Amino acid sequence: MKRLFVGLILGLAASVATLGAAADPTPPAPGHAPDPAPISREKHWVFEIVVTAGDVRIARVGAVTKKRPEPTARVMGRYALELRIGAELLDRVRFDVPLQGDGPREGRRGLLRGPSFTRVTTKLRADLADAPRATYLVLIDRASGAEKRFEWPPAADGSLVPWGTAPTLPAAVDGGATDGDAGTPTEADAAPPAAPADAAPPGPDAAP
Repeated sequence: MKRLFVGLILGLAASVATLGAAADPTPPAPGHAPDPAPISREKHWVFEIVVTAGDVRIARVGAVTKKRPEPTARVMGRYALELRIGAELLDRVRFDVPLQGDGPREGRRGLLRGPSFTRVTTKLRADLADAPRATYLVLIDRASGAEKRFEWPPAADGSLVPWGTAPTLPAAVDGGATDGDAGTPTEADAAPPAAPADAAPPGPDAAP
């Protein structure tokens, strides 16, 4: 009888948890949504990333052409580079900075939280398949939630312009529909969504 009672209680708790999860409309936090379906491209973008005393920045971006179409590699990492149009995530590549950990530190408390290294200085590279519809790039630190946004595509010299500082909105690279898009995006469609009031403050290079 006791086992039957315990089983009924556990079953009821599981049912309540399942209903609560199904009813929760909260979308995934930025940088934590699932990776989109990979799309193979011959054209890829190679990011030269410089880390100075723990500060991560993109030094230069260059285009390369692969011998055959290849998708963006799917790996784990604390940081992420995301190509977006409006609120739509087109592609993402994650990467780690040595000794800084591979993701958010929620739950890492007490004696087992491990050491933290924040003054790392190094250089890295990240490879991201081309997404012709993208209108801006986001660099996200998934541990802190901080992000920096840039106009996309990059300038001819490989530099990136912080979002909102360019004189005009870049036109779509392909000038038309790609990857299921019905037409050329408008300025409102292409702009990043407004950050919620409780979002983490943007990085020094982010637009207001």
